[in-house]
Amino acid sequence: MNRLASHNASVAAAFSAAAATYENGADVQFNVAGRLSARIAKLPLSPAPRILEIGCGTGFLSRKLRESFRDASWTITDISPQMLERCRANLGPVQDTSFKVMDGEAPSFATGERFDLICSSLAFQWFENLPATLAKLADLLVPGGHIAFATLAEHSFSEWRRAYAKIGADPAVLDCLPMADIQHAFPEGGTAEVDEEHIAQPYANGHAFLRKLRQIGADMPRSGHRPAPAGTLRRVLRAFDSGPDTHVTYHVAYGVFTQR
Repeated sequence: MNRLASHNASVAAAFSAAAATYENGADVQFNVAGRLSARIAKLPLSPAPRILEIGCGTGFLSRKLRESFRDASWTITDISPQMLERCRANLGPVQDTSFKVMDGEAPSFATGERFDLICSSLAFQWFENLPATLAKLADLLVPGGHIAFATLAEHSFSEWRRAYAKIGADPAVLDCLPMADIQHAFPEGGTAEVDEEHIAQPYANGHAFLRKLRQIGADMPRSGHRPAPAGTLRRVLRAFDSGPDTHVTYHVAYGVFTQR
């Protein structure tokens, strides 16, 4: 198995294991999906658009979007079969909807299948090559179609990283792209807009932050790294809890690409 396949298999396994607990820990993910859906609702889409969702999780984004696009036809995907089934169950009986286990970095559809909207909330930060993925997704758009997404950017988890720095350790937490890289990740042949926000999410302490990560399956180390040894993690927790407050920043980038 090559490195990319191994990474994607690890991501799928982590989120599959967390499918049953995801919604108990996904406070930030729920709120970001709502903010992304509000942006999408303002796009010039037809009353019955063809929508592809990448990385549906348990269905936060698709549930919100159905309020705005009641006559849409949907293809809902996730790399995790368990997450996809949880999303299907949460949506209940739906028409014009198909569910597909799929790696968002390797979209696979019949020749000629196209979409008016491709959307994703907080999945793209797990991709190894965002520009290549956006180019593949853009090829699935109709003329005038849109890609709309939210992803984590470089300042995410900065407080947690500082706790590692205090003890002279290398953080294993997920690396997220700089805003400049996200802004330049879009393919030619369209227009793009990116904006950002910093969400300061409060936690009682470092243990509470880690517990939330585990509940959503996001506690796996960044590619090429191993989890911190128990002794190192205890020191990091003490360093984090000794700070003036115990919030963690989620630096969220919202991107919209429109195909010409």
